[in-house]
Amino acid sequence: GSDPLVGRATRTRLHPFSALEASHPAETDAPCLVDLLFDAQLDLDTPGTVSTQELVRLLRTGGVPSYCLSTVPLTTSALEARIHSDMLALLGDQVLPEEKLVLDSILRIPGGQLNKTRLAAELGIDQRTVSRYLGILDRRFLLTFLPNLRTGLTRTSKTMPKVHSSDSSATCEAISRAGHDIASSPEALGQVLESWIVQQLTAARGWAHLKTRIFYWRDNKTQREVD
Repeated sequence: GSDPLVGRATRTRLHPFSALEASHPAETDAPCLVDLLFDAQLDLDTPGTVSTQELVRLLRTGGVPSYCLSTVPLTTSALEARIHSDMLALLGDQVLPEEKLVLDSILRIPGGQLNKTRLAAELGIDQRTVSRYLGILDRRFLLTFLPNLRTGLTRTSKTMPKVHSSDSSATCEAISRAGHDIASSPEALGQVLESWIVQQLTAARGWAHLKTRIFYWRDNKTQREVD
């Protein structure tokens, strides 16, 4: 028979809080970063400095409400343990070991170009299996894909997209489990910061007055890139 929910079901993605939302008083509307970037007066003298320590804290905490709005400060190890537990719960009991390996591999190279052939070779699994797992992780809202605008709008889905975690907290936890620390690695800090900025923009698009899409631009021959 016919599906009674045809035309009556919708799927909505709820992003983690942006930093503007998390730090804004609950009784007033938070400003939208996307609208500000297009319409606000540009004043390069107004931004204040942010210490590396504060930046690391922002990236590790991310925008998941139970992390960034917690009234009880968590130690780094306690926060990472909670993030890892929540991630396993999101993946579910039926998760396969290879699926977890694909997720960890993506999280540990934040903002990297997705090369399915290379990823499959590194993990020793079939490329079609990698594609299927990536689709599952995307449907679970764990990853954000940015298409490459270099080849034009009609071919962006066929070129290598950049892949970011939906929240920087998951990226920091995965990097920490691999034995690295963004606080002592400027390169890792910069990569996670890029993911965090993508997170701010994708969240703000949800209530922006302007209808926007997010891309990156990269010419693989010259290695020139614009984020």
